[in-house]
Amino acid sequence: MVYHNIPVISSVSPASSGFVGVTAVRFGAVNASSFTVVSATQITATVPAGGPGPSGVTVTTAGGTSLPVPYFYLSNPQLAAVVPGEGPAAAPATVSRSPTFPFPSW
Repeated sequence: MVYHNIPVISSVSPASSGFVGVTAVRFGAVNASSFTVVSATQITATVPAGGPGPSGVTVTTAGGTSLPVPYFYLSNPQLAAVVPGEGPAAAPATVSRSPTFPFPSW
């Protein structure tokens, strides 16, 4: 099984400005696991766990909260089949997963 790191958003296009005094980065209603203000135009945020589907990313400063920028959580792949279903140790087997991901286009 292959494990992947938690995704990290390192920039948003088009670039924003005014990332000074940031108090929160949220994915929907959930705070980012952590965030770092890199510059007045860039924040690095660690994406919190979330269910599959769209979410809006917002940034909060003393001046208020930004409009949401779209972010799409993908569902975790589920084991669909192992073929053949039995066999000796070290024998080759094909493992398939479900769902296959059509990546959203924005």
